Amino acid sequence: MKITVGEAQTSAAGTLKSLGRLFGEMKPYGFLLSGTFVLAIVLAGTAPIRPWLIQEAVDGPMTHKDLDQLAQYGWIILALLLAESGLRYLFGYWSVQLGQSVVKDLRRKLFEHLNRYRPSFYESRSVGALGSRVINDLEAIAELFAQGFLTMVGDVLQLIVILSVMFYTDVRLTLVSLLVMPLLLWITWWFKEKVHGSFTEVRSRTSSLNAFLQERLSNLQLIPLFHREEAEKNDFRKENEQLARAHLDGVWYYSVYFPVVEVLTVLAMGLMVWYGALRVQEGGLSIGILVAFLVYINQLFRPLRLLADKFNSLQMGIIASSRVFQLIDMKAWPVENNFIQENGKAENIQEVKPFKIEKSSIGLAGDTTCSSMGIDLKIHDLNFSYHPGIEVLHDIRLHMKPGEVWAVVGSSGSGKSTLAQLLVRFYEPSSGIILLDNVLHSEMPLHQLRHRVIYVPQEVIFFSGTVLDNIILHDSTITMEIVEKRVKEFNLLDFAESLPQGLMTPVGERGSGLSAGQRQLVALIRALVRQPDLLILDEATASVDSATESQVQKGIQAFVQGRNALLIAHRISTLRFAHRILVMKDGRIVEEGTHAELLALGGYFSKLSQTQHLGDWLVTS
Repeated sequence: MKITVGEAQTSAAGTLKSLGRLFGEMKPYGFLLSGTFVLAIVLAGTAPIRPWLIQEAVDGPMTHKDLDQLAQYGWIILALLLAESGLRYLFGYWSVQLGQSVVKDLRRKLFEHLNRYRPSFYESRSVGALGSRVINDLEAIAELFAQGFLTMVGDVLQLIVILSVMFYTDVRLTLVSLLVMPLLLWITWWFKEKVHGSFTEVRSRTSSLNAFLQERLSNLQLIPLFHREEAEKNDFRKENEQLARAHLDGVWYYSVYFPVVEVLTVLAMGLMVWYGALRVQEGGLSIGILVAFLVYINQLFRPLRLLADKFNSLQMGIIASSRVFQLIDMKAWPVENNFIQENGKAENIQEVKPFKIEKSSIGLAGDTTCSSMGIDLKIHDLNFSYHPGIEVLHDIRLHMKPGEVWAVVGSSGSGKSTLAQLLVRFYEPSSGIILLDNVLHSEMPLHQLRHRVIYVPQEVIFFSGTVLDNIILHDSTITMEIVEKRVKEFNLLDFAESLPQGLMTPVGERGSGLSAGQRQLVALIRALVRQPDLLILDEATASVDSATESQVQKGIQAFVQGRNALLIAHRISTLRFAHRILVMKDGRIVEEGTHAELLALGGYFSKLSQTQHLGDWLVTS
């Protein structure tokens, strides 16, 4: 299993820090927080009233057989019970509402950060485990509010009030009632420790199973191809059994703890009744106090029975919040819009004006926010390494002038895709600079950089929906009319009309409803409709036939009229119209020139071309 996120702090300092940040997340919901604390205090204060009324009823009207007054006590107790029930309902509802509100905000923040992490973040982490983090850890935080510290505050206040009233009423009877308390506290501590370990194991096993399922479901075609069905079934059985065993361990601790607590509660009541009965016979204690103490003991032991469980909810919620905050605190790309969201308020930090476009034969008359056509790209002494000490790009230098089409060729692993990903800042160079129109591309706001430079990767990504949905990608500035016009202008109308329902054709999950060539063309249209200054195509024709490749070339040639394109390709024959060709080997540019110049040079490019021509001849013959 891949590494997820480092273990969260569990020290006292880490716990206090997580709680402090959670309280910070509650600031926008001060009314709910204040309301729940007030209700906790009110409920704790009203807890001893019912036992006291029962005591008064037994010692008063019941002893004197005054049924009318006894009925009045009964109605008062019923009204108090109904009022307590209403307050408890409101307390529970507000606690859950507060928790869900905080979790909603954290879920939004976490999703926004997950969208802004660099690719290297996901290269070492399982998507399934991250999904479990977003869902399960946030649910643990919600449980912290519903059954954690807010209810624990109320329970502790109730314990303090009940014990104070009991000691005030009769010290000796209270001490007898608490004889089993040391044993109860020890068992409660044992239960807390065991269930905490069980909960941690369940969460770990759940994350592992989620990661296992996500990986297998994403590669279902590979499993039967290599006859892995039986092996995968056995691996799943092991994961499933480990999760079930972790759950059963927790159930076993619960099944032991609660019956033992019930026995201790009954034992405490029995001791109290035995001692109280002796006191009543001696005339040193009233029957009303004895009956009231039965209720007091129940009110005292009931929260104690649940306190261990709630404490585990508190612990798991704090651990979950530490892990969530750790994800949020990890270094990500800067915010891609003009605002930083802080506690629900937007603060304008920089006003950035969009680049303008001169109207052209390709542009739409209504387009007013597209970037100016063409870009001046300079790269000086660029070096890059994924891991310290192991460089994959060495001393890259180039100068692409506005309106030029450049191509990059080379064997697999020569650094072609890495160079493209550096241009869109998927990674940052180890050294050297990249200039776009004489502006450091690292200083250009990301949303502007990716408006001007669009990268089409080798692996085409699709979302569920239609072809049009996957072209627009919820961009309100791109309409159906714009897409249709671009498709015509870029000579891709035949492709659009060949789809069963045109642009409204469903693509299926991850584009499974389209062929490899169709997916490549949709990805190309997705980039072309946005009219970037620099279009980067990474092996755009790697999975298409000759006819589709011809369509792609026509689309690119129609698009590149004053704009720039960087074509990464393995088919050298498709690069004849490029102004310049870079030949890369082992992370270095070893040759540069036009198609004719490189062939005449008789170097590495010429050998690649001859090898490819021989391969094509063998296939066709």
